[in-house]
Amino acid sequence: MRRTVWCLPESFARFATAIESSGFYSPESTRSLLRGITGGEYPHSVTFHGDTAVLNLEGVILRQQCWFWGGVGAKETTDVLERLRTDSAVAKVVLCIDSPGGDSYASSEIADVVAKLNEEKPVHTYFRGSGCSGAYWIACSTRSITAGGMAEVGSIGCYILAYDMSKMLEKEGIRPVMIRSAPNKGIGADTITEGQESRLREMVDSIADKFFRIVATSRKISLEDVGSWGDGGTWTGQRERARQPA
Repeated sequence: MRRTVWCLPESFARFATAIESSGFYSPESTRSLLRGITGGEYPHSVTFHGDTAVLNLEGVILRQQCWFWGGVGAKETTDVLERLRTDSAVAKVVLCIDSPGGDSYASSEIADVVAKLNEEKPVHTYFRGSGCSGAYWIACSTRSITAGGMAEVGSIGCYILAYDMSKMLEKEGIRPVMIRSAPNKGIGADTITEGQESRLREMVDSIADKFFRIVATSRKISLEDVGSWGDGGTWTGQRERARQPA
């Protein structure tokens, strides 16, 4: 069983199906999105302003973009980033982000490719509406972070949500029988033991530690200081401006 570790505020996880579709582009920008460079057209998420490419990342971060709800797919996004890196007509890239975060693996994968791009061409981030959790992770791989005054930023950390349904099944007269090859196989399929909960905690702490270290390096602060940021809460873009490194 694959268990997803989320870098996503819980409120968004509960209502992910209510994510709004874009509707953000003007007719002029829509035409510019389709401009072909290096032998083909870029997807509609990319606009061009001279030699600057603006990549819009909107919605929950997923390993692969959902055909129905959209979101930020790691596979699709990293493909575009690689293309921008090798495109001689592109000198600078701006990530225009409006995302509550999402899958930690997908966030990390995108962040790694952004960092690679940033080594060759300047990459900057603008948080248009929401830049939380996994989205903040990605932004920390760019040279600067700018946010609208009322943008929601932060939510540094991650979590796993597992349901212990044993009481409900017992009430319905159902007794699950789990045959395991190892004690941590199939966590959540029946009663979650203290050992299993401890194992999940280790996974969350390991991923959170990587996240915290990336934030510390990007924002030029100590790992200890990240602790005051990494309480899982969010702040406004106005407060983010005050946290810009010197």
